[in-house]
Amino acid sequence: MAVSRVNRADYSLAIHAALAAKLGAPSDIVKAIGTSASVRDPKLAALRRFTELLTIGRGQVAKAEVESFVSAGYDRTAIVAVAFGVAVKTFANALAHLAQTPVDGPFSATLTQLQA
Repeated sequence: MAVSRVNRADYSLAIHAALAAKLGAPSDIVKAIGTSASVRDPKLAALRRFTELLTIGRGQVAKAEVESFVSAGYDRTAIVAVAFGVAVKTFANALAHLAQTPVDGPFSATLTQLQA
């Protein structure tokens, strides 16, 4: 969700918000990640921040940010996993932008809830 939000990819953002809710993610977490609001859980907040920085920086993140991510409780394997997730989601976001995929059906309601 963080990648899709940063990439302004509403279609992916709506789908992932709906799936997260369906899988039982707390609504305050879904809303926070989907809107860039504050996340109370420090480890989850560090994950979102690192993901956003990696997306915005197109793979380039300051050493201090990597160290901050690791000090939040993640290991080097998580860095690779996040980088892979950012790459895949950025590719999907680009395709959705190029196809001008509309947010439809129940996903449009989810997007509206995020924006409210």
